[in-house]
Amino acid sequence: MFSALKNHPFAVSAFFESSFVLTFAVPKEQLEQFIPACLEIDTFNNKYGFIAVAMVQTKKLRPKFFPG
Repeated sequence: MFSALKNHPFAVSAFFESSFVLTFAVPKEQLEQFIPACLEIDTFNNKYGFIAVAMVQTKKLRPKFFPG
């Protein structure tokens, strides 16, 4: 599983015009069932894990080898 997260089939290029990120602290026990064993939950005082949702507006998103 970790290797699938580590490698992308091709490089991409993009310009991030704007972004909006929401981060929530959740009891660690509620997150553990959703996280594969090869990943570690980032915690605060080993009690709370974090969930982040990012909304990103990009332009010129394309494979890196395509002309810009």
